[in-house]
Amino acid sequence: MLVLVGVGGFFVGKSIFQPGPGRTHSITETTPAPTITSEPSQTPLLSPTQPLPTPQIKHIPIFPTTDWKTVSNDGVSFKIPPGATCDNDNLCTKVTYVWDYQGHSSHLIYIYVGVFDYQGGSRREEFLKRNTEVADCRPLYEETLFGNVKALQIAVESGYCQGASGGIVAIVGNKLVIIGGGLGYDPKTQVIDRWPIRDTIISTLSMR
Repeated sequence: MLVLVGVGGFFVGKSIFQPGPGRTHSITETTPAPTITSEPSQTPLLSPTQPLPTPQIKHIPIFPTTDWKTVSNDGVSFKIPPGATCDNDNLCTKVTYVWDYQGHSSHLIYIYVGVFDYQGGSRREEFLKRNTEVADCRPLYEETLFGNVKALQIAVESGYCQGASGGIVAIVGNKLVIIGGGLGYDPKTQVIDRWPIRDTIISTLSMR
């Protein structure tokens, strides 16, 4: 029997017998041997332990408070400016002051201070649980530093929900503090409205 071998060792011989007139032909079908190639190099992945960039927390400018009066509510103390009044200095739930705009006295401003026992969990959820209407007012959430006090601003879209006021939530010791009285934002700029007196009051929050 005749067997043909592939040339040069680069082909592997494979015999196929086909019938012919009076004899059998041996035809060799050649198949290229597989070529070994190196695997492409892979781009190294980031290390899972590599820290992600920390988002910047907005800092709010505040007023000096050397001549401000200290009041309290359920174990939490804070300061109010000269001329402002409290419904009760030892259980201050509403601060009232006259808004002085460009040297002209305007209308009365009310800042509401709610203090609750804090059991842990989301400040956002705690606020929305007590202010259910805000969830439907396109709220904007912004983590902010008022002096050394970190608080979560929850603002409603100005002009969209006139009845919802928004608020600012802070954790002071074992207390959840909610500052209300109106907090909106401009939907075009995403900028939250500022009340400098309220911002400064928040910066003075501490355990009594």
